[in-house]
Amino acid sequence: MVHVVICDNKTKELEKIINKSRTVLLRGNEKRRIPHSRIFIGDELYLLEKGDNSIKFHAIVSNAESYQKLSKEEIDKIIDTYNDKLNLTKEEEIKWKHKCICIIEFDNLEEIEPINIRKYTPLEDWIMCESIDDLRC
Repeated sequence: MVHVVICDNKTKELEKIINKSRTVLLRGNEKRRIPHSRIFIGDELYLLEKGDNSIKFHAIVSNAESYQKLSKEEIDKIIDTYNDKLNLTKEEEIKWKHKCICIIEFDNLEEIEPINIRKYTPLEDWIMCESIDDLRC
């Protein structure tokens, strides 16, 4: 499966990934949303910055954990466990602290020849598809 990760440009999420100060992704919501329970080891990640329609980075999922119906204490414990790899700002911590959390570890981050994709809605932060070709312009 292919996952397009739309990184928050306000918190410099992609920049942190590129400079390796963030080696784990976190996504959370009050209800299960993509990628929760639908991302697996070996899946491909394509990364781009919000507002951009050109993918420039690729990685492979090395581990994925999905949690649901979490208490505040459980959420804090999970985030604390991955804190060194997440390098979250306070804004991001607030944004992603929800009952359903997905932790995605990745390897083999590489810069790729840019791939232009279709426009996505401003609310999207994750897109799933069978092939990156499904999203090409």
